[in-house]
Amino acid sequence: MNYLFSIQSDVGITKDVNQDAVGFKSVKTSRGNAVFCVICDGMGGYDKGELASASVVKALIRWFDKDFPKLVDDYKFEDIAAQWNYVIQDINRKIINYGRACETDLGTTLTAILLFDNNYYFCHVGDSRIYLIRNNKIVQLTKDHTLVAKMLEKNEITEDELETHPDRNILTQCIGVSGRVSPQFETGEIYGDDVFLLCSDGFRHEISKKEMMDCFNSEILNSNQDINTNISRLIERAEMRKEEDNISVAVIKIL
Repeated sequence: MNYLFSIQSDVGITKDVNQDAVGFKSVKTSRGNAVFCVICDGMGGYDKGELASASVVKALIRWFDKDFPKLVDDYKFEDIAAQWNYVIQDINRKIINYGRACETDLGTTLTAILLFDNNYYFCHVGDSRIYLIRNNKIVQLTKDHTLVAKMLEKNEITEDELETHPDRNILTQCIGVSGRVSPQFETGEIYGDDVFLLCSDGFRHEISKKEMMDCFNSEILNSNQDINTNISRLIERAEMRKEEDNISVAVIKIL
């Protein structure tokens, strides 16, 4: 498996600190290339959100460097999910204890994806997202852990209302705040020309799925520079539309 990719993170137009954190690693294995990407959005309104997001990215990148190589030759998704869950529960507990010791609040979302052996695997907590662009269609793979997502499940609001609802940023769980988190773990097959897009909510608030499709359709992405240019274009568009949050995006195209 070969790939093109680009990652950008922008502080935005109003905040002094970028509380988003992004990690990306790749490695050659006996079963082909493996790619691992993590996006965490530190809680705006919580003190030291950037510390929480950076700590979670660091913990998962450490897992990829240290523990993933041991799984390459003989693994099941359940093994990966179990190790991820251990890392997540451990770092969640550490962040909570740190906050109590410092008498402050801090938290973060978590969205991570592993592309390996013709499959994708992801773990997710919060409202950052993973989209899959395939065959000229865009699908959201992650489920938002938000109040409005629960309202949508109960048919109390429509999908269009979900994106603009005044309570859209209220999370039902996140790392460092929830006593115990219940991450979403999913897996699926990878096909040539698939495009995976990971983003914090600051990106998707002002950018539509159609705009993502127009910029990241596999047919127009022929180099890392193509991806980088189009990410920059959409970040600028979001800021022109007065998006006030930090903005982070990672795009990976499978060749």
